[in-house]
Amino acid sequence: CLCFIIFLPTCQTWGVEYASKRICAFEGSTVEISCTYTYPPREYNKKTVVQRKFWYAKLKDSNPLDLKEDPDYAGRVTYHCSEKSCLLRISGLRLNDFAEYKFRFETNQLYGSFIGSPGVFLTETDAPKSVSVSMSLTEIMEGSSVTLTCSSDANPAAKFRWYKNNQTLLHEDPRLILRSVQRSDSGKYHCVAENELGKEASDYVFINVECESNKGTKINVQIFLIRMKTHQKHLDQTGPSVISELNTAAFITVGSFFWTNGWLFSKMCVC
Repeated sequence: CLCFIIFLPTCQTWGVEYASKRICAFEGSTVEISCTYTYPPREYNKKTVVQRKFWYAKLKDSNPLDLKEDPDYAGRVTYHCSEKSCLLRISGLRLNDFAEYKFRFETNQLYGSFIGSPGVFLTETDAPKSVSVSMSLTEIMEGSSVTLTCSSDANPAAKFRWYKNNQTLLHEDPRLILRSVQRSDSGKYHCVAENELGKEASDYVFINVECESNKGTKINVQIFLIRMKTHQKHLDQTGPSVISELNTAAFITVGSFFWTNGWLFSKMCVC
C-alpha cells in the first residue's frame, strides 16, 4: 500500500488590510499607521515581484501622490516596510494632516497594482473648543416652548452640563428643552462641554419670558380686590385706569371697575 502526500500551494489574492481603520492623534504629535498586504506568488506563469509600495493621501493628475513626494509632508514622513507589511510614520502632525491615508503597491504583473480602500482615517484628538449655545426662539412668551442647543468641536465627543444663573441643572443632553415656560424660567443659561482632555464653557444666553399682556393679548384674567388709598371722588368709575401702589409685577386693566365700601373691584391681567 502506497501513500502519497501532495502539498498544494496556498492561493493568495490581492489585498491590503489595515491594523486600524481610525486613529486619533494630537496636533504636533507623531503617529504610526500600519498594514499588511498580499498578492499571488505567480500569475500567467510569471513570478510576482513588488516593484513599488507607498502611502498617499492626495491625488496629483488623477494619480496617487506618494507622501514622500508631497511637499506638505517634506521631512516628516518615513516608511518601515518588510516583504508583506508596511508602516507609515508621520511626525509633527499639522492640522491639514488629518485625512484618509491609503496604501498602494505595484508589481510586474499586468494590472498588478492594488490600493487598500477604504483607507485609515486620521482624526484630531482635542479638548472641547468653540462651545456655543443656540436658541430656537428670540421672542419668548409665557406658555411657549424653547430649545437650547449646546455644540462643541471635540474629539472624543464631549459630554454636556447645563447651568441656570450658575446653578447646575440636572440635565446632560446637548439639548435643553423648556416646555410651557413661565416668568420663573427667565435667567441666564450656559453649558459646559467636557471630555477626558479638558472642558470649556459657552457664553451666557439670556432668557426673558414676556407676559402675553405686554403684547396686547388678554391672558390669565382674574378678579382682584384692590384697596385704594385714593379717595373715591378721584376715580373714573366707568373707564379703565392705571392704578399705582401695587406690589404686582406687571398688569394692565382689561375692563371697567366699580367702587364699594372702600374697595375697588376690577378685572386685571397679571403676569
